[in-house]
Amino acid sequence: MNTAPPPLPVDKPRSKSPVFALVLAFLPAAIALALGLSSGQDGPSAIVLWSICAVGVVCCFTSSFMLIRRKAVWAIVLGILFLLLNMGISFFVGCVAVLKGMNS
Repeated sequence: MNTAPPPLPVDKPRSKSPVFALVLAFLPAAIALALGLSSGQDGPSAIVLWSICAVGVVCCFTSSFMLIRRKAVWAIVLGILFLLLNMGISFFVGCVAVLKGMNS
């Protein structure tokens, strides 16, 4: 008789959760919305706008890369969608910073 226990099944390595990439993807929109609602009549300064633009560009490529690297169809679609959304936000905030610098 064989008294050895059956071998344990080999678990697949758990893939990382996409939560960090999704939070990073929403960060530029959240920052722009928060500063837009909390700023006064003149709006945020040009330095703040340039900072939001830089954060948006970094978050744009980082979150999209993290989502596309998962190689799932839904992740690739979300990665491209957030890439376009965050590039639009960064472009808009950059244009506002340029216009604000021209008026100063």
